Amino acid sequence: MRVRNILVDGRAVLAVDTADGLVLPGCDTGSLPETTDELIAAGPAGLAALEDWLKTRDPATPADFADVDAVPHAPAVLSPAHIFCAGLNYALHVAEGQDGPRDLPAEPVWFSKFSSCLAAHGDTIELLPAAREHDFEAEIVLVIGRAARRISEAGAMGHVWGYTLGNDISARDLQRRSTQWMIGKNGDGFAPVGPAITTADSVDAGRLDIESWRRRPGESEAVRYQRGETGELLFGFARLIADISQMVTLQPGDLIFTGTPSGVIMGRPPGERHWLEAGDEVTIRSTQLGELRNRFR
Repeated sequence: MRVRNILVDGRAVLAVDTADGLVLPGCDTGSLPETTDELIAAGPAGLAALEDWLKTRDPATPADFADVDAVPHAPAVLSPAHIFCAGLNYALHVAEGQDGPRDLPAEPVWFSKFSSCLAAHGDTIELLPAAREHDFEAEIVLVIGRAARRISEAGAMGHVWGYTLGNDISARDLQRRSTQWMIGKNGDGFAPVGPAITTADSVDAGRLDIESWRRRPGESEAVRYQRGETGELLFGFARLIADISQMVTLQPGDLIFTGTPSGVIMGRPPGERHWLEAGDEVTIRSTQLGELRNRFR
């Protein structure tokens, strides 16, 4: 199943993808969850109720929104308690570091983003006046479904509710100010997530692909910058979940950005680092998870 938050009269509403378009279960019955946050918090019972509603829904009833691309979106999760990000989790990305290749990390490298970083599919992201070197990073994002505290890798995947796409937008010049990356990673809107969450039972997590595409002003076609697969991760999903749960109790709705493959702007030769500029459009794409698109201004 694939679900998303869309905006209806300015309010975030749960929508379910069907072959005919988007349907709105919360608006139809008033008894089902009204957002993805409520659906995740309801646990297995909430998902089962939604599945039952879809089975009993009259197939002759038209979808609420037939053109998915024309619908304004809200972030795939509205209010996560935590947004964790795994850095340096693809070997080739480690090798393309801004200061040259580095040793592969022996343990997961963590940083976090604030909730103010959240943005939606289709949103326009404002570039920071205080920075000049804006970059993008395509990421697969885990959506946690059950609380996880000091768990083992063996049971970690049972805590995943679903998967979505993320763009870890980074201001590299601010990121270099210190050994802490926080200031370069936490601009407003620097964590678009979406367009939807695909539930864990509908995803082959071992065969997920991830790409980023950029279309610059004046270009008619986008250019691919990144491509990676989950088999290339230095630390797999289960290791990431188990590791962070040793320090912080993960909550339903929490997001874990799992790392970006090589190909970011920072990894190019200095003369070819054409940083993001107003009018750029970046698309994060995965065969199983869809496309997350954002413009910049």
